[in-house]
Amino acid sequence: ATEHAGVCTAVFRRACNGQAYLDAVNRELRLNLRIVSQSLEGTLGYLSAASGAREAEASASLVAWDSGCGSFQLSARVDGRLRVWEGPIGDSDVTGLLLRQVQRKEFVGSGSGRTSPNPVSPSEAEALENAIRSKVPQPPDWLLERCALPS
Repeated sequence: ATEHAGVCTAVFRRACNGQAYLDAVNRELRLNLRIVSQSLEGTLGYLSAASGAREAEASASLVAWDSGCGSFQLSARVDGRLRVWEGPIGDSDVTGLLLRQVQRKEFVGSGSGRTSPNPVSPSEAEALENAIRSKVPQPPDWLLERCALPS
């Protein structure tokens, strides 16, 4: 017999009816979907990336980056332990920041009427960077050390 399972991430974690909707989908379609924590999402991202790397590479230098619509995770094995840095925003959030806060445009997120932020001027890019920095916590030391460029 074949078994299927799936994971649901930020959009379901954020939605006020995310679990109820997922329960209905599982019941109606006989699926096995579940909402996972951001930490587990980062772990799964790392394990997926590591599955394609040589073992020595994976433990020594691999950093997995999972950037979704509503969150991001950076994961690495540090001193034998898997570490995950969880970020509170994703690419849809960044696009929304650029359009609403920086460019003062309405953000229409999907379909043919989708609002484009392009072109983005250098001053808009700088304003967006500042807006993102205000929303994202400082990276942990383990990540800064792992990503440090060799001198």
